[in-house]
Amino acid sequence: MIPGRFYAIFVMFAMCLPGYLLSVVVLSKVSFIAKEELPYYSLLLSPILVSLFSTPILFLGIRAAVPGMAVQITGGIAIISNRNYREVIKKSFKFDYRLVIVTIMVGLGAALFISNLELPLYTDSAHHYADIAAFSRITPLSWSLPARFYHFGYHLFLAQAHHLSGINIAELMLASGVNMLIFCVVGVFALGLVLTKDQSIAVISACVVCLTGVFPSFAQNWGKYPAMFSLALMPFVQMVMVNFFQNRWNGNYLAGFCILAGSTLVVGLGHWRSIFFLVAAALAAFIVCLLRKNEKMTIVRVGLAIALAGLAVFEVINLNISIANKLLWILVLLSVIFISLIFAKTRSGSQVLFPLLLFAFILLATKMPLPERWMHYSSPIDLPYYRIALFIPAGMLLAAALSEISAGFEISLDRQEVFWLVLLGSLVLAPMEKKLTADERYVIVELEQMEALNWIDEHYAESEVTFLVAGQALPDVMEVSDSGAWIGPLTGLEVVVLPAMIDFSLEEQRDLLCEAKLLVYIDHTNHIHGFDDTNLDENLYQSVFYVEPVRIVKPICGD
Repeated sequence: MIPGRFYAIFVMFAMCLPGYLLSVVVLSKVSFIAKEELPYYSLLLSPILVSLFSTPILFLGIRAAVPGMAVQITGGIAIISNRNYREVIKKSFKFDYRLVIVTIMVGLGAALFISNLELPLYTDSAHHYADIAAFSRITPLSWSLPARFYHFGYHLFLAQAHHLSGINIAELMLASGVNMLIFCVVGVFALGLVLTKDQSIAVISACVVCLTGVFPSFAQNWGKYPAMFSLALMPFVQMVMVNFFQNRWNGNYLAGFCILAGSTLVVGLGHWRSIFFLVAAALAAFIVCLLRKNEKMTIVRVGLAIALAGLAVFEVINLNISIANKLLWILVLLSVIFISLIFAKTRSGSQVLFPLLLFAFILLATKMPLPERWMHYSSPIDLPYYRIALFIPAGMLLAAALSEISAGFEISLDRQEVFWLVLLGSLVLAPMEKKLTADERYVIVELEQMEALNWIDEHYAESEVTFLVAGQALPDVMEVSDSGAWIGPLTGLEVVVLPAMIDFSLEEQRDLLCEAKLLVYIDHTNHIHGFDDTNLDENLYQSVFYVEPVRIVKPICGD
């Protein structure tokens, strides 16, 4: 892997270190957080704090990144220097070694995934690159945002990292996928720990979900970085929320609501669909709380859990995952039905209902239509976000089911042999071809395309040339269909996107291109929506660059 990407990964973790120290001190004073939970709460809160300190960029410009980070570093140094905090800081770096092993494996897999990539994948990544670059140029006197922009959090975080480190934005984007997946592992573990109070069960759930699951790692193929960013921070908000519904705030309502409000703001700014996810989580927790308070509702609780587990079975069957993974989750869901029936009367309330309700509500949100003026957003939660987000209810469901089985049958999962057996099984079931290598359908820039883009930057960066690139019509935009999407973000040149219907044998078409003063960028990679130059008339067009599969042609115009 390019050494610079290791450096980019390190830089983004280093940015969170002062925030981690601040988080430890703040959360150590909150009574509803147990001592064994403190390191994981603090780790998940640290990027949220960094994001909060990056919001002044919106109003003061990118230069606000330096004083914002300086405040955090100063606070971190003050904490380390204070003897009263040294003991709690020392204990906060004691993580479960099993979680460290799982995290390292996920991190290495994510690093391998990006090792051979020239640029982040798919056309979404080009838009995110442009938005991050726009934030990197914002000054107090020239404040502006892209017209289609609505994911402040991720772009602000990376704009800040770019400004502070000078690392190329594309490298930071690729590296951020590694960072976010590591936080996802910690998040699944922490949610399991909050629900079950058992570190062994929490580790097992994190191991199975993060190693065998296709998502959220597959989202890198789609360039869904804002969604991954927001969902990586989501577990912290849910943990605070769960503590509230479990009556663990113990009168610390002001502190609890401040923490909840601040973290919810950051998660929502990371991706607006996360607000609907959090509403679904709050509603699910509220319903579970009501059902548990009334013993007469046992039949309702059990029936609801069984019905939702059955719905989840059908959803698993329809998911595009391997047969082995389908069988694994069908087994988990069948065990949920089993324990719901067996322990209905002996347990005060099944823990599996909360993640099942959360799953059902976010699935329902994908079916709900939005008002006509917002139809281009399809639904409150679209299918890509829903699929990426499934790892959160999946992790909680597995942890809750294991907790119910362990308590009901008095089975201990603390033995080291259990962890190593689960780890081995997870590695066997891991979809390595999806986790370690990019899907070819979404790789739009390889060495040849990169050579073409560099050539354009070298020869036309200071000119007023406009490029014509192939596109396809989507509900709300004409989307570029190939590597031409990166011309604008990387070079700053103007780009015109049109459907790939140009006939290169017609003089009339050549004349139109001459009149508009356009060069044509042709990428043969996309055979369906890309330009077809098989009938290109060399009397009408001149090739100024040609390295298969990319050709750049210039219409031969009269004086």
